[in-house]
Amino acid sequence: MLKTYVIGRLVKKPELQTAKSGKSICEFDIAATNRGNDDQVNYLAVVVSGVMAENVVKYLDKGSKVAVSGDLLIEKYERQDKSKGTSVKIQFPDNVEFLDGKKSAVNKSEDFADDGAADDESLPF
Repeated sequence: MLKTYVIGRLVKKPELQTAKSGKSICEFDIAATNRGNDDQVNYLAVVVSGVMAENVVKYLDKGSKVAVSGDLLIEKYERQDKSKGTSVKIQFPDNVEFLDGKKSAVNKSEDFADDGAADDESLPF
């Protein structure tokens, strides 16, 4: 078992889905850098369910900062073109801490609106 603690920013606005059982599910990606190396961005998928999923959708947005702790799941897979890939995911984490809310994310984008950086879709967060 690999335990991890990651601080990062949401790559896009999270969306709520409903499982066949009727339970709320939300999968979102976060972008995080290694300490001391801001040039290398790592992307991790996070899957939450129930009330936590509903709160993620309600309070977080693209660019929101979160801290996630839980078991790290690393899966190898084969793409349609037969090349190999690796998926890194924190599935049903122990904790998702909202380090800033939807309002903060909106305010930050307004602060950077003058230089056009907030509207750049190529940014990872």
